[in-house]
Amino acid sequence: RIKSISVEGNKAISTRAILEKIPFHAGDLFDRKKTNDIIRNLYRLGYFRNIQVVTDDVEPGVIDLIIVVTEKNRISSITIKGNSAVTTEKIKTTLNSSHIKALDQEELANLAQQIKKLYREKGYHHSTVTGTLEPDDKGTFIANFDIKEGIKSGVKIVNFKGNDHIADRFLRDLIFTREDWILGFMDQAGTYHPD
Repeated sequence: RIKSISVEGNKAISTRAILEKIPFHAGDLFDRKKTNDIIRNLYRLGYFRNIQVVTDDVEPGVIDLIIVVTEKNRISSITIKGNSAVTTEKIKTTLNSSHIKALDQEELANLAQQIKKLYREKGYHHSTVTGTLEPDDKGTFIANFDIKEGIKSGVKIVNFKGNDHIADRFLRDLIFTREDWILGFMDQAGTYHPD
């Protein structure tokens, strides 16, 4: 039986908000099978990097339930620098930035990869995107993305080697990448597609 439920490690998220996501109350019988529900419910909030459910024996048949959380860095704003080929609005829409509440370093790196993919689709295959978290004076963080676009790459000719029995023309029709031509801007011809 659960004597008490406590939360440790939370700073930004209130204990009350966390307790509302837990399927137990003081006095309930503890069921280990519901531990996954606790962790899943708290991860869905989007603020925690790590969640542990710990039990502490008080007396025979009675426990204290302790929820230990590690919060992610809360984000106050997102800044994007160095972009000219892709608009800031397009980048923020791709990242779904209005729904980003908190980030850890791994998520920041994933967002940088999403921006890089957006640039690859535009033909900027040598672009680099660096994401950093900068603390502000409110105790939250600013997510900064610094973009170095590089030069746009284009495909002038697609060559095949080793195709003795199948014509180049047939193979060209099977791949996404098309050779550039005068009206290539209409069908993205000349843009390299890794797929």
